[in-house]
Amino acid sequence: MIVAIIAFLLGSVCHTLAQVDAAARGRKLSGWPARWAIIQDAAIPIFVRTLITLAIFALWPEGQAVSALNAIKVPIPDWVDAILDLHVTWPVAFLVGIVLDVALGFIPKFRSVLPADPLANGNAAAQKPS
Repeated sequence: MIVAIIAFLLGSVCHTLAQVDAAARGRKLSGWPARWAIIQDAAIPIFVRTLITLAIFALWPEGQAVSALNAIKVPIPDWVDAILDLHVTWPVAFLVGIVLDVALGFIPKFRSVLPADPLANGNAAAQKPS
């Protein structure tokens, strides 16, 4: 179980870093200081988003995901039930970390956890080097 959680978190971190990189490139910022500034500005939303996906994932290896969905009266298609029956290996957990992080991006509250402009807060570390 611990290996699956670590693999899941690595998948989630990979997707978050890809989002940070895309945000930095979109703002014409370069270097790790700019990316680190974006991460610092969005640390709390990123942390909350990661905890939500981890809580969802933790139900799967324990076999409680179907029970939880049935309890809140969510209809489960056969293909979802088949996925939830998969044995959770580290590659599966890694991919689920990426997929759940992407899926949370479709929820309006979590759609944009990255700040619109890291320079708006006066963050000097995010400025493009001359």
